Amino acid sequence: MIKNYWIGISGMFLSSLLFGFMAFLVRIVSFDTTQFFIVFTRSLGGIVIFYILYVLKLISVKPVNKKLLFLRGLFGAFAIILWFHSIQAMNLSKAIFYFYSYPLYTTLLARFFYRDKIFIRDIAGIVSLIFGLVLLSNFWRFHFQMEDIFGIMSGFFAGLAMLIVQKLRKTDTTWTI
Repeated sequence: MIKNYWIGISGMFLSSLLFGFMAFLVRIVSFDTTQFFIVFTRSLGGIVIFYILYVLKLISVKPVNKKLLFLRGLFGAFAIILWFHSIQAMNLSKAIFYFYSYPLYTTLLARFFYRDKIFIRDIAGIVSLIFGLVLLSNFWRFHFQMEDIFGIMSGFFAGLAMLIVQKLRKTDTTWTI
């Protein structure tokens, strides 16, 4: 039990480092190319790795809920395109905060669509995220930029994609999603 806990923590830490490194690389490369090419290259790399694992029969894919899988892919694509645009257009830490505000949208949308309860412990996170978004975007000083909207929308679409993943986990495997 303890061993599995530390493996999970290590995996989350490594994942955070790799996603942060990816954002850093996107920022560096974005000076010479468009976010669409960067998204295409990143997605193509993922497809190649996925295909190799599939051909070697290390994973299996059996789509069940194709409509939700399509929506998850669509919203995920919107999220990554907007996020990479934000990374290109603004401070990297600001773009990362906007994107990783997706738990706020996932929580609120889950309440709306799935009637999930919001507990007292969730309120502190919701309030702090909203407060952070308002302060970071300079919304309170009426100095709101279009890049801020793109950044916030990247988090919103990521939140929608995560909401759909929650539903898809009941019918589809992780590799299928």
